[in-house]
Amino acid sequence: MFLNIIVNQWFFDGNKRTAFIVINKILFQLGLGIFLIEDIDQEEFNELLYEYYSKTDYFRKDKLVEFLMTKCFKRF
Repeated sequence: MFLNIIVNQWFFDGNKRTAFIVINKILFQLGLGIFLIEDIDQEEFNELLYEYYSKTDYFRKDKLVEFLMTKCFKRF
Protein backbone atom coordinates (compact mmCIF):
# COMPACT_ATOMS: atom_id res chain seq x y z
CA MET A 1 0.00 0.00 0.00
CA PHE A 2 2.88 2.35 0.86
CA LEU A 3 4.41 2.10 -2.62
CA ASN A 4 1.02 2.20 -4.28
CA ILE A 5 0.20 5.56 -2.68
CA ILE A 6 3.60 7.02 -3.52
CA VAL A 7 3.92 5.78 -7.08
CA ASN A 8 0.36 6.18 -8.32
CA GLN A 9 0.20 9.81 -7.20
CA TRP A 10 -3.16 9.68 -5.46
CA PHE A 11 -2.77 13.31 -4.39
CA PHE A 12 -1.43 16.44 -6.08
CA ASP A 13 1.08 16.92 -3.26
CA GLY A 14 2.02 15.01 -0.14
CA ASN A 15 2.02 11.45 -1.46
CA LYS A 16 4.98 10.34 0.68
CA ARG A 17 3.62 12.03 3.81
CA THR A 18 0.21 10.46 3.27
CA ALA A 19 1.77 7.04 2.61
CA PHE A 20 3.73 7.22 5.87
CA ILE A 21 0.64 8.20 7.84
CA VAL A 22 -1.42 5.37 6.35
CA ILE A 23 1.20 2.63 6.76
CA ASN A 24 2.06 3.72 10.30
CA LYS A 25 -1.61 3.81 11.32
CA ILE A 26 -2.02 0.23 10.04
CA LEU A 27 1.20 -1.04 11.64
CA PHE A 28 0.47 0.69 14.95
CA GLN A 29 -3.10 -0.63 15.10
CA LEU A 30 -1.82 -4.16 14.51
CA GLY A 31 0.93 -3.72 17.11
CA LEU A 32 3.63 -4.57 14.58
CA GLY A 33 5.90 -1.55 14.78
CA ILE A 34 6.52 1.68 12.96
CA PHE A 35 7.82 2.68 9.57
CA LEU A 36 10.31 5.54 9.30
CA ILE A 37 13.28 6.63 7.26
CA GLU A 38 16.13 7.91 9.36
CA ASP A 39 18.14 10.92 8.19
CA ILE A 40 21.14 8.75 7.39
CA ASP A 41 19.03 6.62 4.98
CA GLN A 42 17.12 9.48 3.31
CA GLU A 43 19.47 9.86 0.33
CA GLU A 44 19.44 6.14 -0.45
CA PHE A 45 15.64 6.07 -0.18
CA ASN A 46 15.30 9.01 -2.56
CA GLU A 47 17.66 7.40 -5.09
CA LEU A 48 15.84 4.05 -5.00
CA LEU A 49 12.46 5.77 -5.23
CA TYR A 50 13.64 7.89 -8.18
CA GLU A 51 14.93 4.75 -9.97
CA TYR A 52 11.59 3.07 -9.39
CA TYR A 53 9.64 6.13 -10.62
CA SER A 54 11.71 6.55 -13.74
CA LYS A 55 12.00 2.90 -14.76
CA THR A 56 9.11 1.10 -13.14
CA ASP A 57 10.21 -2.54 -13.22
CA TYR A 58 10.15 -5.37 -10.74
CA PHE A 59 13.91 -5.44 -10.09
CA ARG A 60 13.90 -1.84 -8.92
CA LYS A 61 10.73 -2.43 -6.92
CA ASP A 62 12.36 -5.40 -5.20
CA LYS A 63 15.41 -3.29 -4.31
CA LEU A 64 13.19 -0.55 -2.90
CA VAL A 65 11.02 -2.99 -0.91
CA GLU A 66 14.12 -4.71 0.48
CA PHE A 67 15.52 -1.34 1.57
CA LEU A 68 12.22 -0.38 3.20
CA MET A 69 11.91 -3.68 5.06
CA THR A 70 15.51 -3.83 6.29
CA LYS A 71 16.19 -0.18 7.12
CA CYS A 72 12.82 1.47 7.69
CA PHE A 73 10.57 -1.01 9.48
CA LYS A 74 11.09 -0.87 13.23
CA ARG A 75 9.40 -3.57 15.29
CA PHE A 76 8.17 -2.82 18.81
